[in-house]
Amino acid sequence: MDELEQYVGARQQQLTSEELEAPDPLLVSKVLAAMADLGVDEDALDELVHEAVMEEGMEALNLLQDAGAQQDELDSRERAAATLNNEGRESQVRALAAIYGNEGLLRSLREILAPATPRP
Repeated sequence: MDELEQYVGARQQQLTSEELEAPDPLLVSKVLAAMADLGVDEDALDELVHEAVMEEGMEALNLLQDAGAQQDELDSRERAAATLNNEGRESQVRALAAIYGNEGLLRSLREILAPATPRP
């Protein structure tokens, strides 16, 4: 995890704010490799992706006054999260990076990766 955080820190010093918000393909590949190396379960990101997709849509949901429209939005978000989870780990990591940004991706993964990190 420290290596990933160092990478993000180094990138931040060299990129514009727009570039920092875009998912970084190299970071995504590093995260995927770290998860594989640590033997993180395939389903480990399911709940995190679901929460992120639902959280991302809360502002739009709150603007809807019709209960039916709100339910449609919730259903749409549920389907989007399920689709991402069914597409596999790479889609999940890319989605988390897109929703939370590169730094937020690492923060959100810390809880998942920390218990799997081998202790000296």
